[in-house]
Amino acid sequence: MNLYDILKGKKLSVFGASMCTYDGYSNNISHNSTIGHNKQYYGTPSSENVKCRDLTVSETFWGILLEKYGMELCVNNSWSGSKILDDNPAAAGWNTRPTELHRNDGTEPDLIVSFMGNNDFTKERPAGEVTDDLFDRVSAPDFVPSTFAEGYATMLSKICGRYRDAKVFLFNMAWRTEEKSELLLKYNEIIEKCAAHYGAYIVRLTESRMSSLDYAKYTCDGKLHPNAEGMAIWAELIEDAMKTAYN
Repeated sequence: MNLYDILKGKKLSVFGASMCTYDGYSNNISHNSTIGHNKQYYGTPSSENVKCRDLTVSETFWGILLEKYGMELCVNNSWSGSKILDDNPAAAGWNTRPTELHRNDGTEPDLIVSFMGNNDFTKERPAGEVTDDLFDRVSAPDFVPSTFAEGYATMLSKICGRYRDAKVFLFNMAWRTEEKSELLLKYNEIIEKCAAHYGAYIVRLTESRMSSLDYAKYTCDGKLHPNAEGMAIWAELIEDAMKTAYN
């Protein structure tokens, strides 16, 4: 299988929080008019209100994939600090953002990569359960989630309902300490179950070399946000998932 021949010319959209942002891209209203107020974490030396200026856009995980496989960025709707269960409705991962991954001219993504939930975990939002009726409940137009399971399922319901032809790739979450948190285990279990229901593919950050006590050395802030080496690892993990999806 030649992944380049399969992916060349395809449109990639990104949906996430700080680790997916880049100033001038994830707030570019010429791509999508709704993302102009999205907050950024990564950017160029001339960017304002960003915390990391050490990466070029081509060193982000999605920039690497675009260049390597001849793809085109459709929309990057990422918002630094956003949570699925965000107190700010505009930033919330379950609300309207999952349906704003297409361009102003109507161009839709062929692939969607998402990393959401890390900030919910940091804020210890309740995990909830993937119950037998969950996926029916979240499909109701007036449903408002109150747990991570409800929020993540709502997010995926909206992404997969709006972009039916796109392949969806979902990061799970890595260990960054020696102790394996029960909450993180539960979050990753929820991500797996939701992915299975909606036919999405898992990008297995938990099983990578970043998921260890060495995680910090792959970051630009010494704790969480990937540096160039970390971003390259992320890109490799997405490639693994894409090989499964397009096999």
